[in-house]
Amino acid sequence: MFELGIEGAHVAIGGELRPVNVYVEQGRFRAFSDTVLEAKQRIQATGLLMFPGVIDSHVHSRDPGLTHKEDFLHSTRAAAAGGVTTVLEMPNSVPPVTDRASFLSRQAHLAEQATVDFGMWGMVTSETSPQDIEDLSSLGVSAFKLFWGYALDRETRALVYVPKAGQPVIPPPDNGRVLELFQLLAQAKKVLAVHAEDNAIIAFRSQHAGESRDAVERLLWERPVVAEAATMELAAEFSQATGCAVHVVHMSSKAGVDIVRRARRSGIDMTAETCPQYLALTADDVKALGPVAKVYPPIRHAEDREALLAGLASGAVAFVASDHAPHAAAEKAVPFAEAPAGFAGVQTLFPVLLDLALRGQLPMACLPDILSRHPAERYGLFRIKGAIDVGFDADFVLVDPRAKTHLGRAELYSLNPENPWMGTELKGRITATYLRGQAVMENGKIVAHAGRFIKPEAR
Repeated sequence: MFELGIEGAHVAIGGELRPVNVYVEQGRFRAFSDTVLEAKQRIQATGLLMFPGVIDSHVHSRDPGLTHKEDFLHSTRAAAAGGVTTVLEMPNSVPPVTDRASFLSRQAHLAEQATVDFGMWGMVTSETSPQDIEDLSSLGVSAFKLFWGYALDRETRALVYVPKAGQPVIPPPDNGRVLELFQLLAQAKKVLAVHAEDNAIIAFRSQHAGESRDAVERLLWERPVVAEAATMELAAEFSQATGCAVHVVHMSSKAGVDIVRRARRSGIDMTAETCPQYLALTADDVKALGPVAKVYPPIRHAEDREALLAGLASGAVAFVASDHAPHAAAEKAVPFAEAPAGFAGVQTLFPVLLDLALRGQLPMACLPDILSRHPAERYGLFRIKGAIDVGFDADFVLVDPRAKTHLGRAELYSLNPENPWMGTELKGRITATYLRGQAVMENGKIVAHAGRFIKPEAR
């Protein structure tokens, strides 16, 4: 007799949604059957869709250091409410995760708060040593992040996008040092993810932008497509030269899709993710929404949006992540040019993509790959996470495709939940989220606190 049976749903298995009964034992998927088997607990899921738990590989929970914006308890509750069962936490907390001590301190701190499972990123900087990479790899970082071209505050180690005059900073690594980091991570067999915006282009254009442009158009001019494309091209060259697996985070442009497609055709181990904001919105929407929709890279034009959607459907773009990065409401309630970039996204990641699929803008059959399987494969989790298959953790999401999701403040769990979809209604509704066979969210309510640290397998 199995511990749990999910019966009557259309289940995402093998690239299709098909009716099958799913059975769970000891927190893992154990059997599939066209007939009803014995189970201690049954979920009658007729009319529902069953997806693997979503893996959000790009989450900034701001914890520790910036917890007036967000903390890990709120972000992982938001994750559970949005069908996300595993988050990979970005390293730029204060202090950042750059060595053994900072990893162990943050891991213990996050484990106390985790509603869902979590992995952790490490950060590479101009001061990273081979020993740091070895230590962090052995401790279980999911991958390493390079904020290419950005400095760190020398006292707090916080990321500095634009240093103020006289501000003491640790300068970003120059390209010679970046190439060495690629070599070191190739030797360690770890993925290096890059924030692909050329800071020299951005700095020059910011100084010569003038005052005549609309604030949104000015942001697009200061952070042009070529800033993303130039960094991606160099990353591809460094990857080819060293054998380092490289991943581009929050890719925003048609040019980026073309670059990663060419790189992969040339045998370069390069992947890229995009985010819901680049798939569902355009610069025209940003003009209407204002500071809440300000992100880096900026949300671009319809041709970029269409290319990213097509890239996901074709496999050129590997997966989607939220880039969850909340700010306090007061910080965003300023003129567009002064507002910080980023907004809450972990709870809306799956609902926005589900809405796109139900509206026919994205194939429903690709959602399990771009939200679960592909990030699990890239970050060494696939034998335990990322699919509804025998032996995998029983992480799954039940969805009612006929219902709707209302994204009011009361339904959102982030400490500062402001995002471009707040106050809107999306097609489809998540009815439950399960982690290793245990319900963590039912009908919009968090019902359990069951997260643990997840260590990747060696590449």
